[in-house]
Amino acid sequence: MALETVTGFITSFARNTDQLPGLQLAFVPTGNGVHGDHLFVTREVPATVTQSTGAFTVQLERTDEIYGVPDGSLRYFPRITWQNGVGRFISQDFVNWRVHVPLGGGTLEELLDAPTNADSLYWSYAPTYAALVKEMGTISIGTWIYWATAPEDAPDNWFEVEA
Repeated sequence: MALETVTGFITSFARNTDQLPGLQLAFVPTGNGVHGDHLFVTREVPATVTQSTGAFTVQLERTDEIYGVPDGSLRYFPRITWQNGVGRFISQDFVNWRVHVPLGGGTLEELLDAPTNADSLYWSYAPTYAALVKEMGTISIGTWIYWATAPEDAPDNWFEVEA
């Protein structure tokens, strides 16, 4: 089992990294995991952040190889910690979207399981989940599907599919 590289950028909403002194980024597993004779604990995995650019890199275990406890799935939550100039805790952001890590890793944009990702939106007349599966064909294990009735009296449904 080799670790996979995940990369991305972290910045303020003003896209300014000067406002991020003392920033630390870590990825927290959603639970314990098992693979072969390895038992994985839920200790966070720190990322390396370049303060001047906000670029980060982290090495993580693949989520499709490890059986996550208790339900079989394993993901990571990004957690951002703020410290003052002398290393004391100020605050933290706990991002509520999960990150999956396949073979080869990738960028945060590719790996974030965010249901608002426009690239994963799929519109269908399918009235049920079963009809959607039939219409789309094969949906691989680990694909997230979100289903909601279209507004008001429209008979259509909206499905978001994340591979």
